[in-house]
Amino acid sequence: MNFSYIDNIDPFLISEKLDELSDKLASTLFVVVSKSGGTPEPKIAMNIIQKHVENKNLDWNTNAIAITMKDSQLYKKAKSENWLKIFNLPDWVGGRTSITSSVGLLPLALINRDVSEFIKGAAIMDELTRIPNIKDNPAALLSSAWYFSGDGIGKRDMVVLPYRDRLQVFSKYLQQLVMESLGKKV
Repeated sequence: MNFSYIDNIDPFLISEKLDELSDKLASTLFVVVSKSGGTPEPKIAMNIIQKHVENKNLDWNTNAIAITMKDSQLYKKAKSENWLKIFNLPDWVGGRTSITSSVGLLPLALINRDVSEFIKGAAIMDELTRIPNIKDNPAALLSSAWYFSGDGIGKRDMVVLPYRDRLQVFSKYLQQLVMESLGKKV
């Protein structure tokens, strides 16, 4: 299975992806992820793509899946339009930190990756990040190095350069996590 994603509302990106999928639109599964269902960017992208699919006289409803909170705007839309499936995103699961929920696990399963091994690795990392001794805790080491190198006030930036093409998505995930989620607070 080929996997593509649209992570912003850049009209050129969306148009490019839709052009790539033009001869496969009828067999494309669209997974729309939005916790509240009301966040403007995923909603705008979804509306553009849905309109494009319907303008090609294709059935959006049988090719669309939602990952969202129960009773969110997206949940209500998917339910009323009879989408293929709705996966619950519990209220207590953080947005971009939801990689071990249906947000991350569904795409893993769809591209035929071992979900159990992913969860096992996440559990190991969870244990490591709970170690009180900073020297033995990789997350505490990274955050303290970042804190001290920026004099505690963010004077330095962190750059993540993936040296394998397969890690390109990871750098985008980190960008979303750090700059758009954690960065909203400070």
